[in-house]
Amino acid sequence: MDFSNLKLKFIEYYSPINPSSDSDNVTNLNSLKFFNFFIEKPTLRFNPFKTLSNVNLAQIRELTAGYLIILLSNLDFYLASFILFDLHFDFNVNLKVCSLVVTLGIIGRLIGTLIANYLVIKVKKRLLILNINFLLVALYVISSKLNTFVGFLILRALISFLFGIYSEIGALLITSSTKKSNAYFFSNLDILAGPLSYIIIPTYIYVLKNQFNWRQYYQLAAFLIFFCFLFIIFGIEKKFNQRTPKLKKISKKKECYCRAHGALIYTSFLSFGWNLIIRSTVDLYPTLLRMKPDITYNQFILGTCMAGFGALAGGLTLGIIAPFIGHQRSLVLALITVLSSFLIYSYVPLTPIQLMLTMLFIQLFIQFGFSSLYYHLAKNFHPNHRGGFPRVGAYIGILFSSFALQLELVIGEALGNYEKGELYYELVQFWIVIASVVILAVCCVISGWNVYPELSFLGFIVDEQEHEHEDHTFVHSEEIKAEKDVQPASTKQDTGTVQLLTINNTELPSTSSNMLGLDFL
Repeated sequence: MDFSNLKLKFIEYYSPINPSSDSDNVTNLNSLKFFNFFIEKPTLRFNPFKTLSNVNLAQIRELTAGYLIILLSNLDFYLASFILFDLHFDFNVNLKVCSLVVTLGIIGRLIGTLIANYLVIKVKKRLLILNINFLLVALYVISSKLNTFVGFLILRALISFLFGIYSEIGALLITSSTKKSNAYFFSNLDILAGPLSYIIIPTYIYVLKNQFNWRQYYQLAAFLIFFCFLFIIFGIEKKFNQRTPKLKKISKKKECYCRAHGALIYTSFLSFGWNLIIRSTVDLYPTLLRMKPDITYNQFILGTCMAGFGALAGGLTLGIIAPFIGHQRSLVLALITVLSSFLIYSYVPLTPIQLMLTMLFIQLFIQFGFSSLYYHLAKNFHPNHRGGFPRVGAYIGILFSSFALQLELVIGEALGNYEKGELYYELVQFWIVIASVVILAVCCVISGWNVYPELSFLGFIVDEQEHEHEDHTFVHSEEIKAEKDVQPASTKQDTGTVQLLTINNTELPSTSSNMLGLDFL
């Protein structure tokens, strides 16, 4: 799991052109609309093949380096879920204690993501990557030799912290090497890293036939990090393209600020609900399969791979369905399907193969909804606030959901008898998912209070310098239509300042050389 991808998800360029009728004006902040997902405007569509054809060799190198870093980060995160059972026997500690490996991993990664925004400004890119790789390799090798769980847990927290910084660098490599008009397409590709990790890890276990030896996994991971470092270090430029200055101008309207804080509470609960679902199911699934007496070694490998393929299909489906029905309706569709599939998974007697197929569908729609989430979060804020507020709400939800796995294991052991093998992990998992569904259902009802109807679609705004050198037919055609309605509020062309446009007496930001203040955190 890679929290720095949130930066990619919030790089949306909301077009300030072609607003709807005056009756639905953006300035009407007091209008309440329930079930707004039925009228949300869908995402504007574009040709992905044209986007790929416009990428040059230097951009390909940096994109490859960025995605490789994000893939390594996800491999590290999901490896912890696969070795919980091994740690349980190797260190002779309860599973509820072993779950701290995942919990501290999430918190450490979150802290690293926040700190990375300042490190990339102070430290040179290659030097920062070199130091992080050296530390990661050393910590992985040391961890594989430890015989105490406390020492392993401390090193695990440090590794997660470093990967939080590392993954943020990967996200910056992707955003700094692409044009702003292509950011939506390339940021969508990062959703494949998590599912691919969930496929690669069990495939490695099966190919080597080593029957679950977590120390060998860590030794191989150290070699893999060093091997990928050789590709990353020579595929990047010396300096980051600094395109994320802080947002200089924010609307001071009282109603706009009140609405932003209300939307922050809404997005925090929405992020908490979806992260609670994915943490309570994905992180525990490998352990549950290994604990089932009727699941063989080969079926465990097949089941985890099928879950990964389901999530991979869900990530790919997002780019096909969401542009037609909108991200908000995609969330509702995913929520309904996850609930129905999970009821079947929990209460219908299933054979091992049927159970794996059901989990495949659960993971498909969890990933589908999870991938749509961060685009929807940004739509709940005025464009002047979309640089920082959505990430704050997302991080709050991630932080509180990080204890989901530990909660499952602690309550599951308390309800049963650990010595007799009577455990209720799946029962607790079921009720956590139901609680998450209730939270998300309430969020769906009140979503009409937050979404800006006129600004809920994705548009592309290109720098004036890009207009001089490149042909952006789509943007030009729309600008011609709105030329009479748009009046510049500022003529200053400072690349470190967000320029403002005035439409129907409403201030909206255009993008100069920045990313709408995404370094707010």
